[in-house]
Amino acid sequence: MPQNGYECLHGMFREWKDSGKLEKATTLSEYAKATLDCNVSQIALAWCIKNPSVSTVLLGANKVDQIRDNLRSI
Repeated sequence: MPQNGYECLHGMFREWKDSGKLEKATTLSEYAKATLDCNVSQIALAWCIKNPSVSTVLLGANKVDQIRDNLRSI
């Protein structure tokens, strides 16, 4: 049973699981950690930074550790 307020996501996650997208995300996460010593969010930020079509990358953080984590993508 979905947590209150998140019922709309239940079908989406089920679709992702059935289509194999969640498994791919898990595999990418494991690869990032084992090979690059980073996490998927750092890969996403690095892609944005290196992509010539992206002019600005906005970071959001609530804690100092999140800022450090984001900056490791550079």
